[in-house]
Amino acid sequence: MLLSPPSQVHRQQFDSDRKKLLLVLIVFIILTISWTGILDDLSAEFLNNSFINAVVTYGSARAINALVSVIQTATIEGNVIFAGASVNIGQVLDPINDAVERLSDVMAIAIGSIVLQKTLLAISSSLLFKVSLTLAGAALIISAYIKEAPWIQSLSKLFVFLVFIRLSLGAMLLLNLAVDNYYLSEKIDNNQKELTVLKSKLDEK
Repeated sequence: MLLSPPSQVHRQQFDSDRKKLLLVLIVFIILTISWTGILDDLSAEFLNNSFINAVVTYGSARAINALVSVIQTATIEGNVIFAGASVNIGQVLDPINDAVERLSDVMAIAIGSIVLQKTLLAISSSLLFKVSLTLAGAALIISAYIKEAPWIQSLSKLFVFLVFIRLSLGAMLLLNLAVDNYYLSEKIDNNQKELTVLKSKLDEK
């Protein structure tokens, strides 16, 4: 004997229950990520490494800038004595000095940006945000099982907003980490090596 197809009411009830279970699963996964701090740990490690690299690059750039300034000063003093014999050296060092100045300015901005991101990460990973997100998720699940709950849309918006604040920074930092590993790390390493070589050459002058 063939079973008759389910009624429209049963089908709607089945779809509704499935959506509720899906909501519970999504909320559970998000809260698990929030409380375990997986994104937080990876993001903090990425920021720490970026901060160290930025500080090292900035320090190298400032050291080179100081050496270039000393050499140019010595060149000007030598020019007074030897009637312009060293003018060409100063002219050659001017573009290098300008490039290093621009690099140090960029690194200073990068350091400030990293400090700001570390601060925002600390705030978004605080106990207050974790508890707030958990309460919002629990309230959303409970309201989903209350028939015609008038506040479910407001709770949904609140939960999405808290999820964005809690996890978006970590997600964006991990995306930056992926881009950095695949596209930028080699260039940054090469630039640092070039700065080191340039500094050693200037030390010899």
